[in-house]
Amino acid sequence: MNAPLPLKITQETAARAYDDVARVSNEVAGRLACKAGGRNSR
Repeated sequence: MNAPLPLKITQETAARAYDDVARVSNEVAGRLACKAGGRNSR
């Protein structure tokens, strides 16, 4: 069995995961908005 991670590391990892998901979600939302507006994103 693995030793538990220190609380600080666990919290930082969770915060980073949230930020990564939010960034990717915003990119997808932006691309969908461009398509809905009839514009190409690139």
